[in-house]
This record gives sequence, C-alpha cells and structure tokens, in this order.
Amino acid sequence: MSKTTFSDKCRILGDFWFDYREDANKDENWKQFFEYADMGLPLAFFSDRGYASIVMSESEEIIEETWLMFCSMCNVDPDGAYITVADVFDASPQPALS
Repeated sequence: MSKTTFSDKCRILGDFWFDYREDANKDENWKQFFEYADMGLPLAFFSDRGYASIVMSESEEIIEETWLMFCSMCNVDPDGAYITVADVFDASPQPALS
C-alpha cells in the first residue's frame, strides 16, 4: 500500500504538470509521458486545486495509473512516502527534469 496519499499524488502530479510541461519537450521520454498522461496530469492538477472533484472511480484510476508511470519514469518506489515533486526527485537516481 502506498505511503503517499491520493491527495499528495494529485498535488505532486499536478505540480509536475504545471511546472515541467514545457521542459518535457526537451526530452523525448518525458515528452512521450506527457502525451500519454494528457488526461491524468491535468486531472490531478484540477483536483488538487479544487477546480474538479474526483467522483468517478475511473478518474481515480487514471490518476493512479499516471502516478505509477511517473514513478517508473523517475525510477522510484510508487509505494514510498512523498509529499512534493522535490521529494520524488530527491529519491530518484535519475537527474530531475529541468
């Protein structure tokens, strides 16, 4: 079971989408991730900011799938405890997207 709450996942993914979506175009792998997660990332952002409520299990599943892919891209344990994007990048052996 993940030590990162669903709301923290939404915050992390939402912040990542908002802060790094332009930088992702510089790296083909991240560009593909952003293209694939074109629903999960903004959905997480809008949920975190209170612009949308997650009321359908399908929406939660999209965000959870996006979380797993993000953790895989960062090479971190998806069940770890993270509160911010920086926490994920700090746990990652890979360089942060810049």
